[in-house]
Amino acid sequence: MPENEQAAEAAEQQDSQAPERPAAEPQGETRGRTFGQDEVDAIVKRRIDKQAARHAEEIEGLRSQLAEAEERAKAA
Repeated sequence: MPENEQAAEAAEQQDSQAPERPAAEPQGETRGRTFGQDEVDAIVKRRIDKQAARHAEEIEGLRSQLAEAEERAKAA
């Protein structure tokens, strides 16, 4: 794992355990630490990937529910 990704991962872990910060805080800064653009990009990408994975799981669950409902409708 590249150093930027390791630093971004460590910062994200600390950030996810902290309470939400006010929206007025400058982007790219958290608790006195300024992140480089690569770190910010890595954090954002990782969060988007996690959200996409959750959505994919939810969609798959809904598809299976739909298939089961269609089978029950055909049987009725």
